Amino acid sequence: LYDMHGNVYEWCLDSWASYSAGPVTDPFVTGGPNRVIRGGSWNGNSWACRSPFRNNRNPGYMNSYLGFRVVLAPVLVP
Repeated sequence: LYDMHGNVYEWCLDSWASYSAGPVTDPFVTGGPNRVIRGGSWNGNSWACRSPFRNNRNPGYMNSYLGFRVVLAPVLVP
């Protein structure tokens, strides 16, 4: 999958928290109450329409600029 940024923010499995100080490949954070959203949206700023951009929302939050992407991947358990 590629060039998918900017349509809707995508819900991610990991929790919202700061990353560790050192370099990490595919960071996965657990334990916080909020979940990460990524990728920017049609109603957001252009600088947020990129894959590294992260923000957070309560898992019960719903809006027209939030969605999800179905991807076949190994199962991660928070």
